[in-house]
Amino acid sequence: MQTLKAQTSTEFLVILAVLFAIFLAFLLLSQQEFVGVNTARIEQQARNTIDSLGAAAKEVYSQGDGARKRVYVEIPGGYNYTNSSVSNRSISLRVLNSDFVNTFDFDVVGQLPSSSGPQYIWVISEGTRVRIGISLLSLNKPSIVVTMLQNSTATDNFDVRNVFSSNVNVTINTSWTSTAVTMSIPSTPITLTPGTSYTVPITFTSNPSAVSDVTFTTTVGPAGSWVGSLSALPAMGPDTCLSKIFTLSVPNGTAPGNNTGTITATGGGVANAIDTVALAITVGGNLSDIQGPLVSNIVRIPNRPFVGDPVTIRALCDDTTRGNNNILRGEISMDGGTWNIMSATDGIYNAPAENVSYQFYGITFGQHNATLRCTDILGNVGPNATHTFNMMKEFLFITKDLGQSGSEADWTNWLNTHSSNESYAWNRDIVHRNVVIDAGFDMNRYATVILAEDGVTGGSTGSSLVTKIINFVGAGGSVVLVDEALDEPAEDLGMGGSTGSHTELYTTMQNNANYITDGLPCCGIQYNIFTTATKIYHIRNYPGTLLSTDYNTSSHLTHAQLGQSGRYVTWGPTRPYRFNANGNYLTTRVFDFAINISTVGTS
Repeated sequence: MQTLKAQTSTEFLVILAVLFAIFLAFLLLSQQEFVGVNTARIEQQARNTIDSLGAAAKEVYSQGDGARKRVYVEIPGGYNYTNSSVSNRSISLRVLNSDFVNTFDFDVVGQLPSSSGPQYIWVISEGTRVRIGISLLSLNKPSIVVTMLQNSTATDNFDVRNVFSSNVNVTINTSWTSTAVTMSIPSTPITLTPGTSYTVPITFTSNPSAVSDVTFTTTVGPAGSWVGSLSALPAMGPDTCLSKIFTLSVPNGTAPGNNTGTITATGGGVANAIDTVALAITVGGNLSDIQGPLVSNIVRIPNRPFVGDPVTIRALCDDTTRGNNNILRGEISMDGGTWNIMSATDGIYNAPAENVSYQFYGITFGQHNATLRCTDILGNVGPNATHTFNMMKEFLFITKDLGQSGSEADWTNWLNTHSSNESYAWNRDIVHRNVVIDAGFDMNRYATVILAEDGVTGGSTGSSLVTKIINFVGAGGSVVLVDEALDEPAEDLGMGGSTGSHTELYTTMQNNANYITDGLPCCGIQYNIFTTATKIYHIRNYPGTLLSTDYNTSSHLTHAQLGQSGRYVTWGPTRPYRFNANGNYLTTRVFDFAINISTVGTS
């Protein structure tokens, strides 16, 4: 009986140990999946912060000096303040040892918050650059201008507001050098609670001799040097006016063209008693000329603009063969709209041949016509020149049916929750294949076509769609085949056939010379498989912590093909919602790579 009890106790302990081991294994897997999801959430917060600050910077820069916007952002956990920066032409946010960067075509300065969490950040235009950073105070006026007489007093004020989340102590310091006009302002420190304002009064007092005589100077340029004697005017009383006659003589032999200069009047005794007369003198040339300048060398920047990009149009206004008179102006109209004056690249219109430019914002998706014309100093308007281009979208996602299948929905959802690492906006349209094959549908307005289903190129519409995709690739577009599209579409597009249900293991990628995975350190053991004319790239150990958060013994999860043939790119795994950070990083790189190798829309 004692032996039987001992045996029963031993068996109970063994069963208990097995159950405890199973519990530990389940706990470990749950913890791994939680870490992956949390990392993805933090990275998305970082991208949202960078995108919000970048959009605000572009908005205030386009509005000009003084424009400002207060942006609410969430600085995620894992934020590294020391290695984050706002400098030169970029904002860089270091989170979880990864850099999230937004670049601009203008300078940005400032400083990011020193800690993570919710923050209000000011984005302020300073004309040629944008300042970014946390602000404690906000002023309602950028400057104060007061007009006053001698021996008088004038007042004005400005408001200072606490835009911080805690009390702010404010002390006002002044710097004022004028002796003819004095300024007084309260210097007593004040304390502002969050959201409150204080009105600061200012008093200006001028003395009886605030202005003495008025002297004149000219700029050193041709028009300024042509001005004759500029004797001074005597001191002027309050609210009085005196006339000054200027004589200007143009020297013999002066070349035809526009000439500028200034005459500046300065009142003695007061630094701000100053005003300027602008001179614009046109010297005539070939008066018998009745031909306007020609427009040539039209280019757009960027060469392939995507929706949301500003577009700069540059050209040459050339009158050298049409009378050789100086250019007066270049003009541009978008899609028959208002004529806009273009800027001379060198800053001034003063030659018979001028490089000109104009920048547009908010151009919509589709084809557009920019019309340009040039005028010479005699008023001759040259013939119009038209430049046609497409505002592109990065992706055209073609679906098999009117709705989205499971694999198609998985990939469109993945695109909705991830973003480019190459500063693309990933604009996209999701269109049924019957719409795409219509003769009026212009596939060349997209950089990349995405296919995710096995039968999307098959059926009654298959041959028409295949022909259109092949023509699209021939025009410079790229195609990404993901998920089940490595079955029938890969074969239909000439990349070999299937020897089984999972063609991501068997699709033939011919002449693979440029490999997207070069320099990619994240994805475990990698193997190159070479045959005479084939290079297929397999990534083994796909499940677990390498690329995916789950494990499945099916071949399409344990072996995934990544390849390129010309402008066809294949990425074999299914279930993109199972990617961990490595899998998301690699997949983002695949889609960005497809956009980069596309040249459609650049001509």
